[in-house]
Amino acid sequence: MVGWILIAIGYVLMLGGFRLLGGVSSAMDALRSWGSSSAGRQRSASSS
Repeated sequence: MVGWILIAIGYVLMLGGFRLLGGVSSAMDALRSWGSSSAGRQRSASSS
């Protein structure tokens, strides 16, 4: 339970940091590259 809370806090801080640095487009690019490297199933889901 505590682990999920920490992950959620880190996720929100990461998105906030990306918005401050360069806007939502930077965050989307970073999330896309992270997702493609961490899980191949997201690729198959987005291609369908």
